[in-house]
Amino acid sequence: MPYRHLTNVEETILKRSFNNWGIFEIFGTLRILIRTPVLEAPIGDKKTNISKLDTIPNEIQSHSSRGSGSSSIMAEQCNNNDVERFHTLTKGCPKSMEFSESEKNIKRTEVFVHSNIKYDDMLFKKLKPVLIGLKIGTIKNKKFFPGLNFAEFVVIHNRNMDYPHVIINTKAENLIVFGRDIMGSSILSFFKDIIENQQLIILNPHKEVIGLGKSRFSGSLITQPNIITIDTIQDIGTYYLKNENRHSTGIDKSIDHVL
Repeated sequence: MPYRHLTNVEETILKRSFNNWGIFEIFGTLRILIRTPVLEAPIGDKKTNISKLDTIPNEIQSHSSRGSGSSSIMAEQCNNNDVERFHTLTKGCPKSMEFSESEKNIKRTEVFVHSNIKYDDMLFKKLKPVLIGLKIGTIKNKKFFPGLNFAEFVVIHNRNMDYPHVIINTKAENLIVFGRDIMGSSILSFFKDIIENQQLIILNPHKEVIGLGKSRFSGSLITQPNIITIDTIQDIGTYYLKNENRHSTGIDKSIDHVL
């Protein structure tokens, strides 16, 4: 998953987003890199070819290959049952989802901010670093989806707080870090121009970032009591736990190419 510099299109997308969140002035001070890891496509998106061997468990296949007559009967029975069950599971799915042919890989463009040290392309090719800088979000379908680190930038540099946000009480804060959604009665204050289905920053009473959410209602309607008015998209509890697990198990400690 190599790193590279921004393209013109990506730079335009990020500038627009920085401006929308009220921190356009810091864009020119940041050094931004792009990483595009390749992910396996979901099973439903891959072209599926069903054969008898595909539906026979491995242990039965291995016995069958030894020439056992009884194993062949077992395999045939298992094959018939599995095929029937497979068609039952996919019977209600649209044809476009059952056996659609799409790209073998799905690309997700990740955006990183790093220190003011200037890295050139030769350095990337030579060292092949595992990690550079701080991930602030993702670009997908020509849209920037901010992460919690980006939210920290917004809170630090946009002192006027003229960006979509809500401040919630302490009880709700304790629930948010476990991924719970926000009830209207838990909101202490909010950005007056919030609109429906808008991404926003979730703050605790000390105005610290604890998550990102999406509004279900506009304006003061998000304070309606006894109903969920904001869906939690990201929270610091899940974020830090996920990163802790990744660093403890996902990175080979023998590799020191971390910049």
